[in-house]
Amino acid sequence: MSRRWVVLLAGEGVTLNRRLELWLVTGLLLLAAILRLWNLAELPPGFNVDELAYIGITEAVRSGDVAVYYVAPDGTGRAGLYGVLNSVITGLAGDGLIGYRLLPAFAGLVTLALLYALARRLFNVPVALVALAIGVVNLQLVLLARSGTATALVPLLVLLVLYVLARAFNLRQEIRFHTPVTLT
Repeated sequence: MSRRWVVLLAGEGVTLNRRLELWLVTGLLLLAAILRLWNLAELPPGFNVDELAYIGITEAVRSGDVAVYYVAPDGTGRAGLYGVLNSVITGLAGDGLIGYRLLPAFAGLVTLALLYALARRLFNVPVALVALAIGVVNLQLVLLARSGTATALVPLLVLLVLYVLARAFNLRQEIRFHTPVTLT
């Protein structure tokens, strides 16, 4: 690979003005919203077994049975956080094929925004734009955002933790080693 391509891929010498960066990010996030929300009620068709288990948990929370741990009809245990969050969304948007899948779809969009913010903080703008573009068209992320399961929240939570850690530590200044002046 020639030096010119390495420089372009690393983002050295590539400067985007802030307006162009915002237009690119907005366009990519709009494309992500289209891919995640288009025909949400029909693709994938119906609910699978896991989605039905989480719908049961959501309905239990909506009826007032709030717990930390639920036993699904298939005998597996499931945490209640997703059911609580989904009950709030379905209370506002209504239940049905779209209502139960709105939380994962919006979580997928927030995941992409966090991915861009984290990559921009850790690396630079061109790398963040490439990461966002790959995340927008990644089939696994699209399908995950269209499923009504708690697994759709995992990338969001992981990126949130990484972003908070990146904000907590000093990544901008170079840390210099100081030689101790004591004899020991």
